[in-house]
Amino acid sequence: MNPKPYLSQLAACLLLSILLSACGGQIDTPTPQPATATTEPIPTSTPKPTATPEPSPTPTNPPSPTPEISAEMEAEMAEIQAQISEMRGLAAGEGLQVEVYDTQELEQYLEAKLRQEYTEDEEFQELVTLAYLGLIPPTFELRDFYQDMYAEQLLGFYDLEKNEMVLIQGVEFDALGRMIFAHEYVHAMKDRAVDIDGRLGLNNESCAQQADRCAALQALIEGDATLASALWMLANTTPQEQAEIAAAGQAATPVLTNAPTVFQEDLSFPYSVGVAFVQYLFQQGGWGAVDQAYLNPPQSTEQVMHPESYPADLPLEVSLPDLLPVLGEGWELLDQGIMGEWRTLLLLTSNIDPQARQEVGAALPAVTGWGGDAYSLYYNLDSGQAVLVLKTQWDTAEDAAEFYAALEAHILARFDLAESESELIEMFQYMQLGYAQYQLLEDTTYYILSPSEEVSAAVLEAATGD
Repeated sequence: MNPKPYLSQLAACLLLSILLSACGGQIDTPTPQPATATTEPIPTSTPKPTATPEPSPTPTNPPSPTPEISAEMEAEMAEIQAQISEMRGLAAGEGLQVEVYDTQELEQYLEAKLRQEYTEDEEFQELVTLAYLGLIPPTFELRDFYQDMYAEQLLGFYDLEKNEMVLIQGVEFDALGRMIFAHEYVHAMKDRAVDIDGRLGLNNESCAQQADRCAALQALIEGDATLASALWMLANTTPQEQAEIAAAGQAATPVLTNAPTVFQEDLSFPYSVGVAFVQYLFQQGGWGAVDQAYLNPPQSTEQVMHPESYPADLPLEVSLPDLLPVLGEGWELLDQGIMGEWRTLLLLTSNIDPQARQEVGAALPAVTGWGGDAYSLYYNLDSGQAVLVLKTQWDTAEDAAEFYAALEAHILARFDLAESESELIEMFQYMQLGYAQYQLLEDTTYYILSPSEEVSAAVLEAATGD
């Protein structure tokens, strides 16, 4: 399960309704502890930046002149750069390119990005996986949704691949526009310092292989920029301007508002949960502790959701056997990966059937104690049938039993269809999804979706080794 809340090489400042909802409209200024509280990173196999010291915080030259950027606006950008550099303790250096896109240029850019980073095979994989889990309708137009959602949400972004900042034409350089610039400037500084899409691994190839780690990394990056730009806002704007920024967060966003819940929640994760993670680090040791996290990034969404578990509680490696010998001819492995604690939570809370959608407050304890997981999705090209298997190992048998109870309630609600629920019944028939199997074995749970009871039983036997 790998929903793409935004393209992997796009460090985006999305509409402020998301950013501000992460903070309830404001961010309380954390009080950092002395920098000596920062601990040395635990050695991991994650590629790390070299030990070269990051540049001293010095004002940088203004961005290269762009026809749409006035001299007054360039001066304001230079001032924000100096303010952020001093506050955050980093500098982007000379040569930061700033472009301004009009609506047509933004659409062309997004179309090209989607063609490059989101193939038709990846779109089909995501569609089948999310539909079988009940998170989107099986006929949902994913590519059109992403195109429209990005166009609606983006007010500015930093392109990690091109190393350039893009502002959207028509976005005034008022308090909101300046805050967007501050947010994106943090991305530019950190990219110069640690090479986010290179050494840090936030790129399409790595994210396709390690989706949960990628989500955790995005949370660190966006949480950092969100906290820094919010603190900049508190220090450099008036109460009236802050109220205007908060009001801008209430702007209508019909594409996202009408989207399946899974996209609304997943899109907000780097900002809401991510900023809480970064605030926790900041309170431990100031910006030095946040910078240290880039040297030893969080390896799972579990660490982001429970920052007290970072960095020691590493995810367990969980594996599933090859099920093609059990399924027979005509089947192929369509998708596989790791759900992670965050998307395991979404499994329980974001179903398109309201009856199968659990409250976050009730579901969160059930996914706490996640240790590691693996899922596989098989597809039959001839029949159009699919089989999805999720194996999750929990910290304790008690954690496993708690999730098993929540999963059982979810499954019973999802498959308990009344005659009046014709739309849901048609979706099950369309997907040929006829049976759900779930099993608890000590500290491990299994969840299988398939066309029939016979197929589920055979798959469960192979998956458990019984």
